[in-house]
Amino acid sequence: MSLQAIGLSLLALGAVAAAPPLEAVSGESLTQAERRLRACLSANASGGHATLEAAVLSTRVACKPQIDGARDARIVAATAGLGPDEAQAIARRVTRELNNEIAHAIANFSGLSAHHAHH
Repeated sequence: MSLQAIGLSLLALGAVAAAPPLEAVSGESLTQAERRLRACLSANASGGHATLEAAVLSTRVACKPQIDGARDARIVAATAGLGPDEAQAIARRVTRELNNEIAHAIANFSGLSAHHAHH
């Protein structure tokens, strides 16, 4: 499975949780949310997974609160002052970008590549 296909899978997972959040978790700053997410991804991605897809799925489950916090903080920052329709479009774009970044980070932290997913 390619990173692009994994990104699309993550998009589908993220779309379920992509209801427009109104504020970051507990007022957490974007920097704090990003640090917590990176630490969680790093700690969970190298769990001896056989494939990148397994690593992505497992790590996303383990890091769901951190992913949600980072997504919410990014959306708040990116949509400040926008109207509802424009904010919703930006929120979807932010979610897609975050999902792609997560897949790449997990690939880097796990040492797995999309090539391993075909074995």
